[in-house]
Amino acid sequence: MFLFPDAGHELAPGMFRAQAKRAVWVDWETGTQSDYFDTFADEWWRRWQDTMQPKLTPERLKSLLSLPIDYYVLHPAARIPGVKPVFENLDWLVYDAHDLRGTGP
Repeated sequence: MFLFPDAGHELAPGMFRAQAKRAVWVDWETGTQSDYFDTFADEWWRRWQDTMQPKLTPERLKSLLSLPIDYYVLHPAARIPGVKPVFENLDWLVYDAHDLRGTGP
């Protein structure tokens, strides 16, 4: 399970979900499905509020570590000192949740 907690309304998490065929905890684009399914809308909104709002801070990231998320995908500006990403490119840093739980952001 992947989470892009600083992606906001960007479409990249939804594109990642479709192209990589990996589960994403919540993304902006998926919210469009809430028009069709009330139960889905409630769950999507709860996840969005819990993980994507407000702005990402080290304290907020730490509060997310109890969720069933395997990987946290962040913009390079949100690099976590002392924790090595399992993947990085010019656009994203991917952190293993086990590494974040072990050292704390």
